[in-house]
Amino acid sequence: HSSSVWCGKSIPSPCTVFVRDSHSVWWIEVKLAFVSSVLTVICAPTALLNMATLDTFGWKIAIVLLSLGSARGSSPPSPPKLPTQFTAKVNITAHHVDRTRDYPPWLKQLEVFYDYENKRFRSEFLHPRRTAVRRYDQGEEFLVTRVDGFTECKISKLRDEMPAPTWPAKAVYQGTELVLGGMCHHWREDHGASEVNVFLDARTGAPVRVQVESVEQTEPVRLTTPDVTYDVYAFKPGAISANKFGLPKDVKGGRDRCERQPNDVGFPYVHFFHHYYHA
Repeated sequence: HSSSVWCGKSIPSPCTVFVRDSHSVWWIEVKLAFVSSVLTVICAPTALLNMATLDTFGWKIAIVLLSLGSARGSSPPSPPKLPTQFTAKVNITAHHVDRTRDYPPWLKQLEVFYDYENKRFRSEFLHPRRTAVRRYDQGEEFLVTRVDGFTECKISKLRDEMPAPTWPAKAVYQGTELVLGGMCHHWREDHGASEVNVFLDARTGAPVRVQVESVEQTEPVRLTTPDVTYDVYAFKPGAISANKFGLPKDVKGGRDRCERQPNDVGFPYVHFFHHYYHA
């Protein structure tokens, strides 16, 4: 059995590879996803390439390794519209923090309830245990902190508008990449000395990862060092029940038991997908 491989013109990544058997015509789609170490193979539109083959079910299949990113000639997707209602869990990793020390933490774990449509937000911090509730629709916010079995609640007026999800206008499409077990569209925002790599689910558009990196050099090859990574998982789009934006049950007595923040100065924003999502 002899085999040959043809890469069609303008095939987007992940590439569709066609394998043809010599006895009968078999057209088989092989969806390929790769890491950055994979070598690039550029296929001429009409060329038949003889490749090393692998016996499978009595006939030979050729495997072509393609690099990350879209194949030459494919058009990038349009800038996405970020979701405005969802729940998700987020891990924020600070890569330069000493992991042998308890403080400051190198890993922050959050559960977020994000409802831009109704101007409500809640975040549950696991380490240390805190709850931030922001009711932009009612003009007030709460911060509940738990230390050594003691629960403290503070309240403040909320005068700002809820920040909208913001897509980086200067982000440049880099192709597709496998991230956290799923295929993602990869965009890069270049700031010269630093860059931000944004990964969105290729099928749903859901946020998956943001990685902020320092640029060490650009020539002869680009070298970067990760600074902060935001990983999103357990993402569930859609409307959220209003009771998710109330005070936690361990705040006995409700809002009347919350201490007023001096001068109603409020509390810091929660950035859970770099500055593209914060509330």
